[in-house]
Amino acid sequence: QIAPVCNPSVLGLRSVAMVAIRLNGRSDAGDFAVEILARECIDYVAVTLGVFDLLVEVLAEDDTSLRRLIQEHIRSRPEVESVEVLPYIGLSYQQPVWDETQDKIGAGVGVYRVEDKELDLIDRKLVALLGADGRATFQALAAELGVSESYVRKRFAGLTARQDFGVHALTNPRSLGFRTTCWVFLKVAQGASTDAMIRGLARLERVAYVAFCTGTADLLVEVVCRNKDELRNWFSESLGQVEGVHLLRSLLCTDIYYRSVNYAPGG
Repeated sequence: QIAPVCNPSVLGLRSVAMVAIRLNGRSDAGDFAVEILARECIDYVAVTLGVFDLLVEVLAEDDTSLRRLIQEHIRSRPEVESVEVLPYIGLSYQQPVWDETQDKIGAGVGVYRVEDKELDLIDRKLVALLGADGRATFQALAAELGVSESYVRKRFAGLTARQDFGVHALTNPRSLGFRTTCWVFLKVAQGASTDAMIRGLARLERVAYVAFCTGTADLLVEVVCRNKDELRNWFSESLGQVEGVHLLRSLLCTDIYYRSVNYAPGG
């Protein structure tokens, strides 16, 4: 799937959280994941091994809406025994590319902030159209927007010049041989620079996603490896390169589900 990857806050989604879920033991985690991913406020679900059964990313316009959505779609479900909510206060995305180019050295890392100015209506409509069809031509996009093709090219160039936007081929990394995904919960040492920790972690090989959050963990890190041997080396060698972080827990993923967010203005 070719789709836009964008800082949620510039699209009006200023409140994001990872919700860790423990089921009651009588429900199938895979079935629950597929069903809950149909909710428009949810764009990612991982079935995990460990103290929690699932990790679910929830997006909302504000914290009040986020709380309501979590209550409505997760806490109130009879299958759910308990949840832990980790609200994001900063993000750092990596290029969602799963081949040798992911072994980046000195790659640029953008720390997204919820205070970032929202895109205007034209840009948001353009992002929504790309979300529906990432392969759409500039001519087709111009026709949909009712503007000239050159104007769309200019707008697209402006978007791609930002460090918090890109159009990428999104695919489950397992289909490309990266069969081991693990979410790592970290605590930042007192006095350490969180932004420095985020940048240090995001530059490590096999790190796909870093979220700065509140709750029991300070940082959530998604690590994507070819196999468990590679993951073990990441823990024993790579993680140690970043000073000032302490491992709280890690969750190995057995299945991962994605869904493109509805980027349409007012959607």
